[in-house]
Amino acid sequence: MKHRIILLFLCVSILTHGQRKASSKPISLDIDSNGLISVINYVDGSLQFVDEDGNNTIDANESCQIIFKITNIGDGNGSGCVARISVTGANNGLSYANFNIPQINKGETKEVVFNIKANDKTVNGIANFQLEIYEPHNLGTGLISYNIPTHQFEAPQVEVVSYQLLSESSRLERKKNFKMLVMIQNLDQGIAENVKVRINKPADLVLVSSNEEVKISSLMPNEKKTIEFEFVGTMAIKDSVNCEIKLSEKYGKYAKDATIPLNFGEKSTITGMLTSTRGGNVEIQKGSLISDVDQNIPMSKTKAYNTYALIIANENYTSAPNVSYAINDGKSFRDYCIKTLGVPESNIQYVTNATGNTLKAQINQLQNNIRILNGQAKIIVYYAGHGIPDDVHGNGNAYLLPVDGMANDPTTAYKLDDLYAALGEYETQGITIFIDACFSGGTRDINKTVYGDVRGVAVRVKRGQPQGNMVVFSAAQNNQTANSYPDQQHGLFTYYLLKKLKEEKGEISLNDLSEAVIKAVRLESNRHNAYQEPCIIASPTADANWRNWKLK
Repeated sequence: MKHRIILLFLCVSILTHGQRKASSKPISLDIDSNGLISVINYVDGSLQFVDEDGNNTIDANESCQIIFKITNIGDGNGSGCVARISVTGANNGLSYANFNIPQINKGETKEVVFNIKANDKTVNGIANFQLEIYEPHNLGTGLISYNIPTHQFEAPQVEVVSYQLLSESSRLERKKNFKMLVMIQNLDQGIAENVKVRINKPADLVLVSSNEEVKISSLMPNEKKTIEFEFVGTMAIKDSVNCEIKLSEKYGKYAKDATIPLNFGEKSTITGMLTSTRGGNVEIQKGSLISDVDQNIPMSKTKAYNTYALIIANENYTSAPNVSYAINDGKSFRDYCIKTLGVPESNIQYVTNATGNTLKAQINQLQNNIRILNGQAKIIVYYAGHGIPDDVHGNGNAYLLPVDGMANDPTTAYKLDDLYAALGEYETQGITIFIDACFSGGTRDINKTVYGDVRGVAVRVKRGQPQGNMVVFSAAQNNQTANSYPDQQHGLFTYYLLKKLKEEKGEISLNDLSEAVIKAVRLESNRHNAYQEPCIIASPTADANWRNWKLK
């Protein structure tokens, strides 16, 4: 016996932003009186969209999922159900498919997952998905409508934007190691993935570092990475050779190789490489390994013939961690002495990686110049490197550490008081000393101390007393660390010292210079949770007007 049963089926449509439309119509079915049927319902509130980067958008070349739950509220087990999908609107480049649903038993709830793949043909717009679960007796979910934004393909553009060649002598010399810093940047709006940086070098250029190929998992738009290579040229290398930087990324077509010229016997150069980019959602700011203080250095129109300078830049230590960017600091300070302050090059003693004997000899030479000029000399001293406390004898005296010195043996270092005494012994027009070092046992690498390990407590030191007509600028207070500034390839103190000299073209009083540098270093170091506060100390017998002194 058959009965005609009238069922009222509710068709639910789920819209973007939670909007819903409901409609119903009677469905007339002939069902055997002994038969049991399934009724498949959508589980309210279960609809969700999952994408790889979590931006709620189907981006080109992205895999996504639309997920929701269904439940069988009928009296019978459901079989033969099909998950159906169709898309209108911005459906270019989207792939998807219907699929069969295994049996869903009475009272059972299942999760339905539609996999969606976008390719590089995807366009900007809104894709309107129509989803439903078909049930053989027409007792499925009805249409579920879901609007999802789509976004077109955006290519990355990986390039070498800047490079820097560094050597102790500021020249590329055969049989002497030099470093090549290469800045890689993504200059467009797409994410660069699986980036590879490979060196293609001439046969007579030996790669000392073990990074012939460097892998970068991803570069976001505008993101940059700096890679350091170390080389040495053999005796057979030509005067001018090229070193190629080969770049690749995931798609194999959005990276540009670069050629870096190497000229042996000539002064090493720094070159910025520029590339145009199209606009996008991320502001592209081209990176550079050239600090702004090392570009367009002001030129003095006059010469300071009675000014003498001693510049010590200690970076590569034998028994202590290296001092990042110290040689670059010394080189730049020398450039400012010559160009901005007008100091004759012949009046400048410039030494990198000074040993203990070299340090003493250079100080003695400067002392002799002071004595010979008989009160007419103006003196500038600059030191970048390690300072150490006398942590052995417990007296807290401060020392400058030569590159061959031992951090735990102050007898191998040069006492700061001895420097003050040597230079302050004779009359001068004024001695200004700049020390980009700390004496607490810390280093520019926040994870190390001069002893190589990490200490929780810094050592408090006695800096000594300047003598004669002397003013001392020191990068940090007694128990602080003198930080580096990687973004500018300088010590933090030196960067802001040079920056102010550049802004004022050297025409600035020591008082104004100290105030500007102290404020800038405090703010920048505090921003990085590595507080540093420079200090300025004058000798008791310094000219009463020392605050009005000028370096120029």
